Amino acid sequence: MLKELLRRNLGKASLQYDEPHTIVCECEALLNSRPLTYLSENPSDLVSITPSLFSQDQTEFCVEDLDQNDLQNLHKCARHLHATKHKLKSRFQKEYISILKQTSNKVQAPRSIGDIILISLDNKKRVDWPLAKIIEIYKGRDGVFPRCKIENSEW
Repeated sequence: MLKELLRRNLGKASLQYDEPHTIVCECEALLNSRPLTYLSENPSDLVSITPSLFSQDQTEFCVEDLDQNDLQNLHKCARHLHATKHKLKSRFQKEYISILKQTSNKVQAPRSIGDIILISLDNKKRVDWPLAKIIEIYKGRDGVFPRCKIENSEW
């Protein structure tokens, strides 16, 4: 997934010596910041576990800027890296979510009490949807789709 993402965005771009390494590090950090599961049973602590938590203590990531003498060239390089990183991040989010949609057509096991779910919000992107924990499950009016009582740390 990472290789294809880099190939589509960078193409035949002309980069300085350290720039590809920086961009790959940023992409790696982005991939490692995806949530795997939740951290605790407490509904007020719905913090997700990410692959990056296993390798480092911080949840935010950053790569140091290139060290050059010319300030103007440094600003130009930083703007270029920021634009490339932003383009990679937005494209990854679009393509990753489309992959998730393709794999979500499988038959899913019924939800049970204690499951962690995403709360769908119309005014936010899927990556920004909050996590919630199912507390109770009720039968729906149609008998097919259940209704759930949930806990969320934001509400």
